[in-house]
Amino acid sequence: MNEFNELFVLKKSRKKPQEGDVFLIQPLRDTYYYGKVIKTNIVSTNPFLNGWNLIYLYRESVVIRDNHFYDLLDTHNLLLPPIVTNHKGWYDGYFETVGFERISSEEKNLSYGFIDKSKDKNKIRNEEGLELHSRPEHISGYGLVSYGGIGRAIHRLLNDEDHLM
Repeated sequence: MNEFNELFVLKKSRKKPQEGDVFLIQPLRDTYYYGKVIKTNIVSTNPFLNGWNLIYLYRESVVIRDNHFYDLLDTHNLLLPPIVTNHKGWYDGYFETVGFERISSEEKNLSYGFIDKSKDKNKIRNEEGLELHSRPEHISGYGLVSYGGIGRAIHRLLNDEDHLM
């Protein structure tokens, strides 16, 4: 079995993420990306998503760890489509919370969805499992994505490969 090396360990935490938490991830030496927790404790018709977190990852990278992120959290500049993930990224130290910023109405109303390929061929749903009847701007796969999936998607994106989860 290969050792996971697509994200650097930053700081382990037993604290569950909270809505509005801003965090860092590090896929490469001297390259950090910010993320933000948009929703926690998801309630969904998909039992694999219940209790987890909706996060956004932002495209603008930084070379030093700091908490000057306010100008970098732009929903028009996402690194990957919105993602539902569990708490292991924080517990295992791959996501480090560095600050807090209230969730804006723009973030709450972002146009996104998840393609449900398992049950209903190509239906697009929100994280709660409700079918969307128009195609959203941001689309990814319908399911839980671990920090490993996020790390692999970032590396594929940085290598100009298909990065959709």
